[in-house]
Amino acid sequence: MKTKLFVIIPSLRVGGAERFSTTLLRHLDRDRFDITLVLIQDAGALVGDVPPDIPIRQLGKTSVRAAIIALVRLIRRERPDIVFSTLGHLNLAIAMTRGCFHAGTRCIARAAASPAAEYTRLPGWLRDHLVRRHYPQLDVIVAQSAGVADDLTQRYGIPDAMIQTIPNPVDDRHILTLAGSPPPRGSGDGVRLVAAGRLEYQKGFDLLLDAFRQLPEQFELEILGDGPERPALEAVILQSGLEKRCRLRGFVTNPFAVFLASDLLVFCSRYDAFPNTVLEAGICGLPTVGFRCPGGITEIVRDGSNGFLVPAEDSDALAGAIRKAATHRFDRTAIQTTTANRFGTQRIIPLYESLLLHGITAKPDSKASEQPRP
Repeated sequence: MKTKLFVIIPSLRVGGAERFSTTLLRHLDRDRFDITLVLIQDAGALVGDVPPDIPIRQLGKTSVRAAIIALVRLIRRERPDIVFSTLGHLNLAIAMTRGCFHAGTRCIARAAASPAAEYTRLPGWLRDHLVRRHYPQLDVIVAQSAGVADDLTQRYGIPDAMIQTIPNPVDDRHILTLAGSPPPRGSGDGVRLVAAGRLEYQKGFDLLLDAFRQLPEQFELEILGDGPERPALEAVILQSGLEKRCRLRGFVTNPFAVFLASDLLVFCSRYDAFPNTVLEAGICGLPTVGFRCPGGITEIVRDGSNGFLVPAEDSDALAGAIRKAATHRFDRTAIQTTTANRFGTQRIIPLYESLLLHGITAKPDSKASEQPRP
């Protein structure tokens, strides 16, 4: 008998949690799971990435708070075996209403970041109180990095036994299909830098521009993504005279082709629990230069093998590392292979399936875990 699974997420706008959800939906075993995707709001730009065999239930609400009653009614009526949620405010809503569900419904929440980073609209004392009181009502919490797991136990007192640490999966085959073939490069081409993410304070694109101003003319930069910081970034580009070699491209449907044509990914976040962009770039063989910021970046990048990391928010150090990486001989094939072995769907999805079915993760495949790490 199949396990009836509800995957719940606020929307399918472009973001890390949304890309994670569509990847999970594409790869979960249909012989084991009867899956329904539940959206709090209307569908977003990534709705096309949802497999056509998975039904989508849209609650049509403006926020998680506005959807709580409708969500509880849906779960009580449909009686799924498992409710799987991601993103902090939704996880908290599920935890707080857990007592309203049927006893046979298990609640599993994926913590994409520390609660301190996810609940920014709540006063710190209220956030900490709610997490400590209600998170233990969940059956399992999935931490996407060791740093998130440590934060949940040390700061919020969540029992170790409740937490399973599973990194994000990267859909290597899907990415390589979309990336296509690398374009030809001339010997006189400059150094092509790319950065990607929502244009907001957390992602640190202002710090990237501070570093980029220090680089010589042969360095070019493309920034993929959109967001509230775009006008300010455009102003900095014009004021600094960078408009001929720095381009804000906005939302790009297929960033993987850009990754394949670039020389370096620049990761400039002030904090980031587990950056999917770095994994996706790695599948394209692209090395990363970035900040050693709070979160899981140190679990992905190994200096000299698949990139270089420098102290968080140090734009001068970032500029120096970009110069260094531009002349370093990275093995792009090795980066691609090792990223797939460590984080590819063939390794990570079985861990999620085991967790959903049994409450614990399966042991990683020995061959994958023995691969050399970058």
